[in-house]
Parts: sequence; structure tokens; C-alpha cells
Amino acid sequence: MATLLGLGLGAGLSPDEIAHLTAQNIVTVAPNRYAVALEQRIVPIRTTYAPLLTDLVHQLPPGVPLLRDKPVPRIETLWSLLARCEIPEPLRPLTVTRLRATWAHAALTSPIPITHILGAYGRRTVVFIDSLMHLLLADISPEAIVTDTGLYDF
Repeated sequence: MATLLGLGLGAGLSPDEIAHLTAQNIVTVAPNRYAVALEQRIVPIRTTYAPLLTDLVHQLPPGVPLLRDKPVPRIETLWSLLARCEIPEPLRPLTVTRLRATWAHAALTSPIPITHILGAYGRRTVVFIDSLMHLLLADISPEAIVTDTGLYDF
């Protein structure tokens, strides 16, 4: 469960990306800064969630899968892992997709440039934002918009 949280909330990875990871995919990019090295991109791991992964990676030999012990990776493995966890009622249903959406929401409400978020998220379009728009706009007041000097000076 901790590994799924680290990869979902910490790096916003999709189920098919998580299913194929080994300990070698978790790399150190700077002191106390870690990332997931995927085939097409490198995704930073949020500092808060990095210990969930780095502790495990230090225990595993190179090449050992992070989430499974079967030689053929299966995305369904993630669902079966979550199904066995004791998940608090308010968090149900907890899915990897929901963890990924939570990561995206946190990133989009931060001062990180959208181009960096898109690169880390692994998308070339902003379509994924559609499902989060109601959450993103819920906290914006008209006063916040008119007093944001950045909107006048870019």
C-alpha cells in the first residue's frame, strides 16, 4: 500500500506505468531528491512521499519488481493489492487512477508551470484537466482574480 501511495500521490503515475517498475527505476537526482525514470520521461517524486519508495528500493536487489512477484507484469495486480488493504471509508473507492488525479490536482494548484506538470504527467494535451476543473475553480474568488498582479503583467 505504501508503494502505491508513493507512486500514485508522489509521482502521479498511471497503473500501466506502476505495474512495470523495478527498484532500478527509482533514481536519485540530487541529495534528498528522487525521481522515477520511465522509458519516455523522468518524473520527480514529491519529497513528502519519497521515503515510502526509497526505503523499499534500498531493501530490494536490482531488477526486482516494486509491486509484484510474478514474472509477467499485470495491471490487474494493482487492483488486487488495493483490494486487500484496509482503506478508511471516506477514501473509498481508492484506485490508482484516483491517486493520479489527486497528484494532478495538487500540482495544478501549485505555482509549478503547467508545461512542467504536463511533462511530468506524461500527456501532450490538457484534456486530463477537464475532470478536475470543478475542483480547480472552486477555490477561486473574483477578488483573487482581479487582485492577481500576474494576470496584468505577463
